[in-house]
Amino acid sequence: MRSRSLVAGILLVIVAVFSQCSNEIEVIGAWKEIPIVYGILEQGPGPHYIRIEKAYLPPDTSAYSVAQKPDSIYFGANDIEVELFMNGALYETLERINLDTVGLPKDSGTFAKSPNIAYRMNKTVIAQRDFQLLITNLKTGETYSSEESSMRLGSPNSLGYSEFGIVTPSSFKALQWSDANFEMKDVRFDWRKEETGAAIYDLTLRFHYGEFQVDAFDQEINGTREFKYMDWMPVQSIYEAPSVAQSINGSRFYDFVANNFTDITGTNTRRCVVSMDVIVDGATPSLAEYIKANSANSGLIGGLYPLEPYSNVEGGYGMLAFKKRIIKSLDLDSDVALYLNTIPEMKSLGFVGYKCFK
Repeated sequence: MRSRSLVAGILLVIVAVFSQCSNEIEVIGAWKEIPIVYGILEQGPGPHYIRIEKAYLPPDTSAYSVAQKPDSIYFGANDIEVELFMNGALYETLERINLDTVGLPKDSGTFAKSPNIAYRMNKTVIAQRDFQLLITNLKTGETYSSEESSMRLGSPNSLGYSEFGIVTPSSFKALQWSDANFEMKDVRFDWRKEETGAAIYDLTLRFHYGEFQVDAFDQEINGTREFKYMDWMPVQSIYEAPSVAQSINGSRFYDFVANNFTDITGTNTRRCVVSMDVIVDGATPSLAEYIKANSANSGLIGGLYPLEPYSNVEGGYGMLAFKKRIIKSLDLDSDVALYLNTIPEMKSLGFVGYKCFK
């Protein structure tokens, strides 16, 4: 997890499963403090945050009652030491902080909202390194560890490993979802994956557009234009083999627009097409294994019950994993604006027939 997110931008992952508890069966022993780790670190500069909580089920007490008591879900300030090792050497001792103080509040829910405790790492997550997270219980002497290697993102030597990057669409050609005759076009999205160490990917398309107000003559009123964007995830959980290439038809893009933009009929609001970002999130094998296990265990046929959460924390629960986001900004072809302005089913969305620029 990086500075602005405690859970990966990639995929909906571990909190729901690792937070499950029962009021009927004492599954992990009364008052035995076991760490639960939520650590998906963005490769690159810090700060990064790892959430470490404790799991136990006291006898004759409602689990929901326990969940509302911060002392029951967080280790105390002097209870544990959290260290991160890189290639076998101590890299940083993480600092215990309240995330509320750095503008990262917790969403409301079953568990106590405040304080909002996590452990901060300030150093850079370097590519192609072996990391170990070591948690030491200072009261009992017990240790818990998790190991994962970060992804390879550059060219470390003369072997010429490809950098993890988006190959197509090309930056030299505007992205075209339809042509001048309103015929749908396929767009192929492809990115390099050779030797990166990533095991799973998400593809997100970020549609940038403008909104402005018009006068009685349908002319834009100066100073009213606002630039906005909307994210569309047409494909998620793409495993590395056999290929990461995805061909997406323009009809899917226009369906996304039709289903997510509000009808502005009868108002003086108008919209204009701007551009599109191609966003690829790649993550390491532990996250891929978790998602595979979760999908299998929660299926209607052939899954295990009760759910067995994947964990790479020895002696505890949760995971340490790494992710990386790459973004490629692309121009949108003027035929996209023409389609949104002309097709009757789209008219109510208020897109003008021309593009606007920032």
